[in-house]
Amino acid sequence: MAPQQATVTSLTNSLPKPTVSAASMGDDDEGDDDGDDDEGDDDEGDDDEGDDD
Repeated sequence: MAPQQATVTSLTNSLPKPTVSAASMGDDDEGDDDGDDDEGDDDEGDDDEGDDD
């Protein structure tokens, strides 16, 4: 088990430092505007009203 843990740590060490990616992730928070797409899901609800016809 120990050797496997060593490989995991070596992989994590090979990964780029999260400091830069964390800053870019802040921009991803603007991507939360995708929540507007959830409003688009409301349009699908309108399709259910069409079933009333």
